[in-house]
Amino acid sequence: MTGRQALMAAEMVYALTNEKGRTRAERADDRYYQGIRETAYAPFLKLADRLANISYSCSRSNESNEHMRQVYRSEWPHFLESITSDKTGLCHTLPKEMIDEIENMILSR
Repeated sequence: MTGRQALMAAEMVYALTNEKGRTRAERADDRYYQGIRETAYAPFLKLADRLANISYSCSRSNESNEHMRQVYRSEWPHFLESITSDKTGLCHTLPKEMIDEIENMILSR
């Protein structure tokens, strides 16, 4: 990995690191989402992370996973809006296929 690639990876990790807080809302506040939108590839990485979490929650049928599926469903409109950047270019684009897959999982049940 080059120094530039390492710095880019570190910036993405930093952007996806939650704020301190006792609740989901406190940990993922406006400042948190602003950092994601402004960091190259961070919106895609956050969407991939959410897709993995939703996939896991939908693949198991127990109370905890059903609860998280409902949380993801209720958060979805705000989450998608919050990670959608107004910047152009591939490094800030969210793949429609991933969005469709998430919506299929959380909205179809």
